[in-house]
Amino acid sequence: MAKREVFGDIYNLTLNQKSRVRGWNLIVAEDGSEYLMFRNLSLSSRFHRSIYQTDLSLSECRILDKQYQKQSKGARKLAILIAVVSGPIIRSLGMNSFIFGKGNIPVDFFTALRNISIVAIVIALFLALTAFLRFFHMKRFLSQKGFNLVYVGKIRPLTPYRIAPNGRQYW
Repeated sequence: MAKREVFGDIYNLTLNQKSRVRGWNLIVAEDGSEYLMFRNLSLSSRFHRSIYQTDLSLSECRILDKQYQKQSKGARKLAILIAVVSGPIIRSLGMNSFIFGKGNIPVDFFTALRNISIVAIVIALFLALTAFLRFFHMKRFLSQKGFNLVYVGKIRPLTPYRIAPNGRQYW
Protein backbone atom coordinates (compact mmCIF):
# COMPACT_ATOMS: atom_id res chain seq x y z
CA MET A 1 0.00 0.00 0.00
CA ALA A 2 1.42 3.39 -0.96
CA LYS A 3 1.89 5.96 1.75
CA ARG A 4 0.21 9.28 1.34
CA GLU A 5 -0.50 12.19 3.60
CA VAL A 6 -3.95 13.59 4.20
CA PHE A 7 -4.22 17.07 5.60
CA GLY A 8 -7.51 18.28 6.98
CA ASP A 9 -9.67 18.93 10.01
CA ILE A 10 -11.04 16.38 12.47
CA TYR A 11 -14.62 16.62 13.72
CA ASN A 12 -16.83 14.63 16.05
CA LEU A 13 -20.02 13.21 14.54
CA THR A 14 -23.69 13.17 15.45
CA LEU A 15 -26.20 10.98 13.66
CA ASN A 16 -29.34 12.06 15.47
CA GLN A 17 -28.52 15.73 16.27
CA LYS A 18 -28.75 14.89 19.99
CA SER A 19 -25.59 13.04 20.99
CA ARG A 20 -22.18 12.48 19.50
CA VAL A 21 -21.12 9.15 18.03
CA ARG A 22 -18.44 7.58 20.16
CA GLY A 23 -15.50 5.89 18.49
CA TRP A 24 -15.80 7.69 15.15
CA ASN A 25 -14.36 10.95 13.84
CA LEU A 26 -14.84 12.69 10.53
CA ILE A 27 -11.73 13.88 8.70
CA VAL A 28 -12.45 16.52 6.07
CA ALA A 29 -9.37 16.75 3.85
CA GLU A 30 -8.21 19.97 2.24
CA ASP A 31 -9.36 18.69 -1.15
CA GLY A 32 -12.91 18.17 0.21
CA SER A 33 -12.84 14.38 0.50
CA GLU A 34 -14.23 12.89 3.71
CA TYR A 35 -12.84 10.00 5.72
CA LEU A 36 -14.27 8.25 8.76
CA MET A 37 -11.62 7.43 11.37
CA PHE A 38 -12.40 4.55 13.72
CA ARG A 39 -10.89 5.82 16.97
CA ASN A 40 -12.21 3.29 19.42
CA LEU A 41 -9.82 3.84 22.32
CA SER A 42 -9.35 7.33 23.66
CA LEU A 43 -5.84 6.62 24.82
CA SER A 44 -3.50 9.47 24.05
CA SER A 45 -1.17 7.78 21.60
CA ARG A 46 0.03 7.86 18.04
CA PHE A 47 -1.46 4.49 17.14
CA HIS A 48 -2.37 3.78 13.56
CA ARG A 49 -6.12 4.04 13.21
CA SER A 50 -8.38 2.56 10.55
CA ILE A 51 -10.00 4.94 8.11
CA TYR A 52 -13.02 4.33 5.91
CA GLN A 53 -14.85 6.16 3.16
CA THR A 54 -18.44 6.27 2.07
CA ASP A 55 -20.34 7.95 -0.75
CA LEU A 56 -22.64 9.66 1.74
CA SER A 57 -21.51 13.17 2.63
CA LEU A 58 -21.37 13.41 6.41
CA SER A 59 -20.54 17.11 6.54
CA GLU A 60 -24.03 17.87 7.91
CA CYS A 61 -23.39 15.34 10.70
CA ARG A 62 -20.23 16.98 12.00
CA ILE A 63 -20.22 18.78 15.31
CA LEU A 64 -18.98 22.34 15.13
CA ASP A 65 -19.66 23.48 18.69
CA LYS A 66 -19.14 22.05 22.15
CA GLN A 67 -22.81 21.36 23.03
CA TYR A 68 -22.60 17.63 22.27
CA GLN A 69 -19.29 17.19 24.08
CA LYS A 70 -20.63 17.53 27.59
CA GLN A 71 -22.54 14.73 29.23
CA SER A 72 -25.57 15.88 31.16
CA LYS A 73 -25.31 15.94 34.93
CA GLY A 74 -28.39 13.74 35.22
CA ALA A 75 -26.82 10.96 33.14
CA ARG A 76 -23.61 11.15 35.14
CA LYS A 77 -25.51 10.93 38.45
CA LEU A 78 -27.50 7.96 37.15
CA ALA A 79 -24.31 6.13 36.16
CA ILE A 80 -22.81 6.71 39.62
CA LEU A 81 -26.02 5.49 41.27
CA ILE A 82 -26.04 2.31 39.17
CA ALA A 83 -22.38 1.66 40.00
CA VAL A 84 -22.93 2.17 43.74
CA VAL A 85 -26.06 -0.01 43.87
CA SER A 86 -24.81 -2.83 41.62
CA GLY A 87 -21.80 -3.71 43.82
CA PRO A 88 -23.78 -4.84 46.88
CA ILE A 89 -26.36 -6.59 44.66
CA ILE A 90 -23.68 -8.67 42.94
CA ARG A 91 -22.07 -9.48 46.28
CA SER A 92 -25.39 -10.49 47.87
CA LEU A 93 -26.25 -12.78 44.95
CA GLY A 94 -23.03 -14.68 45.52
CA MET A 95 -21.63 -13.80 42.11
CA ASN A 96 -18.53 -12.19 43.60
CA SER A 97 -16.51 -15.41 43.52
CA PHE A 98 -17.79 -16.16 40.02
CA ILE A 99 -16.59 -12.83 38.64
CA PHE A 100 -13.36 -12.40 40.58
CA GLY A 101 -12.49 -16.02 41.37
CA LYS A 102 -12.26 -17.68 44.75
CA GLY A 103 -10.70 -15.92 47.71
CA ASN A 104 -6.93 -15.97 48.02
CA ILE A 105 -6.44 -16.62 51.74
CA PRO A 106 -3.88 -18.06 52.46
CA VAL A 107 -2.01 -16.33 49.66
CA ASP A 108 -1.32 -18.51 46.65
CA PHE A 109 0.51 -17.14 43.61
CA PHE A 110 -1.35 -19.27 41.06
CA THR A 111 -4.77 -18.42 42.50
CA ALA A 112 -3.89 -14.73 42.36
CA LEU A 113 -2.63 -15.10 38.79
CA ARG A 114 -5.82 -16.87 37.76
CA ASN A 115 -8.03 -14.24 39.43
CA ILE A 116 -6.17 -11.41 37.73
CA SER A 117 -6.33 -13.26 34.40
CA ILE A 118 -10.10 -13.67 34.72
CA VAL A 119 -10.54 -9.92 35.28
CA ALA A 120 -8.19 -9.08 32.38
CA ILE A 121 -10.04 -11.44 30.02
CA VAL A 122 -13.43 -10.00 31.02
CA ILE A 123 -12.15 -6.45 30.39
CA ALA A 124 -10.64 -7.45 27.01
CA LEU A 125 -13.92 -9.12 25.96
CA PHE A 126 -15.88 -6.05 27.03
CA LEU A 127 -13.62 -3.72 25.01
CA ALA A 128 -13.80 -6.00 21.95
CA LEU A 129 -17.60 -6.13 22.20
CA THR A 130 -17.75 -2.34 22.53
CA ALA A 131 -15.58 -1.91 19.42
CA PHE A 132 -17.74 -4.35 17.46
CA LEU A 133 -20.98 -2.64 18.51
CA ARG A 134 -19.63 0.81 17.58
CA PHE A 135 -18.54 -0.45 14.15
CA PHE A 136 -21.85 -2.27 13.62
CA HIS A 137 -23.85 0.82 14.62
CA MET A 138 -22.10 2.98 12.00
CA LYS A 139 -22.34 0.30 9.33
CA ARG A 140 -26.06 -0.18 10.03
CA PHE A 141 -26.70 3.57 9.90
CA LEU A 142 -25.02 3.81 6.48
CA SER A 143 -26.71 0.68 5.11
CA GLN A 144 -30.14 2.04 6.11
CA LYS A 145 -29.38 5.08 3.97
CA GLY A 146 -28.20 2.82 1.12
CA PHE A 147 -24.45 3.41 1.38
CA ASN A 148 -21.46 1.16 2.11
CA LEU A 149 -18.52 1.62 4.43
CA VAL A 150 -15.29 0.99 2.49
CA TYR A 151 -11.97 0.35 4.25
CA VAL A 152 -9.26 2.69 2.93
CA GLY A 153 -6.28 1.90 5.15
CA LYS A 154 -4.51 3.05 8.29
CA ILE A 155 -3.67 6.56 9.33
CA ARG A 156 -1.37 8.01 11.94
CA PRO A 157 -1.82 11.59 13.10
CA LEU A 158 0.98 14.09 12.52
CA THR A 159 -0.55 16.76 14.74
CA PRO A 160 -2.36 16.41 18.08
CA TYR A 161 -6.06 15.58 18.03
CA ARG A 162 -6.67 18.15 20.71
CA ILE A 163 -4.59 20.51 22.87
CA ALA A 164 -5.83 21.16 26.38
CA PRO A 165 -5.70 24.68 27.90
CA ASN A 166 -2.74 23.61 30.03
CA GLY A 167 -0.79 22.71 26.87
CA ARG A 168 -1.11 18.93 27.11
CA GLN A 169 -1.45 17.27 23.73
CA TYR A 170 -3.89 14.45 23.04
CA TRP A 171 -3.09 12.29 20.04
